[in-house]
Amino acid sequence: MPNQLCCCLGALLLSGCSLSHWGLAPQPPALTNREPSSSLQVLNEAEPASEDRLLHGLQRALFEHLNGHFAASNLLLHGITPQLSELKATSITETLGAGALNETLRAYLPTPSEQALLHQLAMLNYLLLGEPARARVEALQADLLFRRLASAGGLNGQLASTRFVAGLVFEILGEWDNALIAYRDASELLEARDETPPAGLTLSLERMRQQLGLTSPAPSSPAQPAGQELVVLLWQGQISPRVPQQLRLYNPALRQHLAFALPIYAASYPPPREEPITLGDGLWHAMPLENLEQRVREDLARQRPALIAAATSRAFAKFHISREAGATDEILGVLVDLALTLGEVADLRSWSSLPSHILLARIPLPAAPVNLEVEIGGRSTAAPRHRIGLLLLHTASGRLFRYPAIKEPADA
Repeated sequence: MPNQLCCCLGALLLSGCSLSHWGLAPQPPALTNREPSSSLQVLNEAEPASEDRLLHGLQRALFEHLNGHFAASNLLLHGITPQLSELKATSITETLGAGALNETLRAYLPTPSEQALLHQLAMLNYLLLGEPARARVEALQADLLFRRLASAGGLNGQLASTRFVAGLVFEILGEWDNALIAYRDASELLEARDETPPAGLTLSLERMRQQLGLTSPAPSSPAQPAGQELVVLLWQGQISPRVPQQLRLYNPALRQHLAFALPIYAASYPPPREEPITLGDGLWHAMPLENLEQRVREDLARQRPALIAAATSRAFAKFHISREAGATDEILGVLVDLALTLGEVADLRSWSSLPSHILLARIPLPAAPVNLEVEIGGRSTAAPRHRIGLLLLHTASGRLFRYPAIKEPADA
């Protein structure tokens, strides 16, 4: 009897810890409140479980970025990168906890697409800090990630948007050949997924071919400006959260449950919306570059067979533990069954403060040195006058950033 009592108490304790972890795991503050500063404060005050620290760091890094704290954002991202390889060697304690109760007891490991977005965010932070040379290092790290993912086969984690931002970094630094390769890789990724490359990406490819003398400007294409173009990136919306898919079977004769819980995404999601851009008297449109809603669903689909296998093994293990406890004492069996059933919850963790879609436009600027106002997403700013300027708009929060930054006038 003492052994069975210990089994019951252990099951109840594990279940309680699991439910506490599942209920208190930091959920990303909604961007729809349009208050990134208050969301960042909530994150800074949170005390995540050890299993959630990496995810918490990703959430904080994005909200530091949204608050214009680009250096702080990259400090967090660089602290996360070394942990990724360490987490792949899962500890025995985490393996036992996940095998006995549920997947939330494992340390969170970003999906391949989230890892690619980590590098993309770091590159954008460096550009917005006016440090394209350091952004180049991040572009090379992203390339290493893509090579490693490609060795596993398929397109999982291969993001055209991250390839594009890497190409933009190379172009800003005058590395036309590297920029051409990155833009071409981005275009080929979209074509491999039967998605149409946006006009901004096609124009970027054409520009690099012209710079390398591989082609002449087409009569119908915009003329190569005298060193002034504007790239507009939009992080549109907020990605769908994971939701639980649960199945509980009850055998009245044995008075026992079989419980399964898996994470899924809703079948439908908001499609991307082309965003109009007004520049002077001209009208342009930002067009879809990356469907992140689809990318995260692909990530989860790749994980699903392993999740199903683990959930099935866990369900039958719990069934036998409850059965053995009930064979000694009926009430003990009911308590153990209840504890283990309640402890089976889906792992809903994800970097879900990311955008749903990433849009792109590339706009040639007139050669005349006139100040032009850009209006996009209800925001307006002076167009950056630079060989390659960048505007980055987060539509969910309304935050608009630019490269190069507007220089403050010197004090007299």
